[in-house]
Amino acid sequence: IFSEAFSDNPRSMETYLRLLTEADQADHLVTFAEKAIALSDGDEQYEWIALNGIRFLLRLSDDSALNISEQLIAASPNSLTILDFASQAYFIRGEHAKAAAFLSKINEIQPGKAMVLNNLAMCLVEIPEEVSKAIEVASNALRLAPHDASIMDTLAVALLRDGQPDEALKQLESAIAIRKEPRFLFHLLLAYEQLGRQDKYEEAYSLLSQIEL
Repeated sequence: IFSEAFSDNPRSMETYLRLLTEADQADHLVTFAEKAIALSDGDEQYEWIALNGIRFLLRLSDDSALNISEQLIAASPNSLTILDFASQAYFIRGEHAKAAAFLSKINEIQPGKAMVLNNLAMCLVEIPEEVSKAIEVASNALRLAPHDASIMDTLAVALLRDGQPDEALKQLESAIAIRKEPRFLFHLLLAYEQLGRQDKYEEAYSLLSQIEL
């Protein structure tokens, strides 16, 4: 039944995967995704699988999403949607270098996208020898989107990892002035801790504890 439905309308996959997720039948998610890949014959169908993979397969605790992403990459290696799915799958599993490689490829195909650079910087900052590169990439992202609080936060994290809490603090204060997200405040705590500013640390901790997580 699935084969016929998917062949007639690839978007039917969303319904199948949602129902399987609601029924807590994770094993079948992978089976259906692999079957859909086998039935696909073009980038549009592969990308639809990737979009649903982002919604459903990334929730799985094993390496299934990685395996599906590799199959999709092999079928359509230059699809931005599939490369994005692969980068998320590997990032969630803690394979930051592999995730960074996929994001770098996205940037090569479609350069100058602030959030792609932001996500790349988020990967690089988790790789100790790439922290300086993370600062460079996040700074480039911020130049493209100078009022984006999330990018300010990413740059701040990279600066903290590089031992530059004063510069990180500037970015975090700017980000928090835009919106008070818990993760921004948590990183602010780290900056105050590095700077030894106990009074400011306690002030930020109090503010963070008042926010409903």
